[in-house]
Amino acid sequence: MIKMIETSIKDTLSFFKYSLFDFLAQAFHYPYKLKDIKDLQNKARELEDLVKSFCDTQFVESFENFKKYLDSINNVDKLTEVEIQFVELDKPYNVHLSLYETINRFGYYDLVTSGKLINLYTTVGIKPKEEPDLLSTELGFLAFLYFGKAIGQDTSQIISTFLEEHINKWVPKLIENLKQSKYEYFVVLSELLDKSLRCIEGES
Repeated sequence: MIKMIETSIKDTLSFFKYSLFDFLAQAFHYPYKLKDIKDLQNKARELEDLVKSFCDTQFVESFENFKKYLDSINNVDKLTEVEIQFVELDKPYNVHLSLYETINRFGYYDLVTSGKLINLYTTVGIKPKEEPDLLSTELGFLAFLYFGKAIGQDTSQIISTFLEEHINKWVPKLIENLKQSKYEYFVVLSELLDKSLRCIEGES
C-alpha cells in the first residue's frame, strides 16, 4: 500500500479509482492482526458514499456484499479463518489461485516479468516493499497511478501499459478461478475486483 500526501484533486473520477484500488490492494494483502481487518472495515465505510456516487447498482451490490463479509470478521477466530484462506492460495495445488502474477501465469517465479514490473514502478519513483508481482502490490501501484492522474499528472499511458501488459494478462482468469473456489473471502472479494476492472476496461 502506498501513502499519499494531501493535495488538490482535479479529477474526481480518478480520485475515486485511486480510493477503490487502494482499498482492494489492502483487501488482497495478508491480514496479520485483527486491526488490519478493522482498518479495512473503516476504509470500506469511508468509500461507501463514493461507490454509491460513481457506480451502478451491481457494483454497489458487490461492494456491500464484501463489506458485509468484512464486518463478520469480528474476532480472532474469524481472522484466523481468513488467514488460512490466504495460506491455502500459496499451496502448490492451488497455483491457478496464486496471488502472484508470475506464478499464476507461468507456474514459477519469472524473473523477466518481475523485472519488467520493477522497471515500471521505478519510472514513477516506486520501490515496492512486497514482491513486485504480488496482486496487492500491483493494485497498490494502480491506485498510485490514479492518484497521480487525480492531481493532474499525465499517467494515462503508463496506466494503459500496466493494464495491458500485466493486470489484463492474468487477473481476469484469476477472478474466474477465485469465484469458483471454496474460499469464501476470495469469492466475495474477487466479484468486487471483477466489477472494478470492468469499470476501467476502456482504459487498456
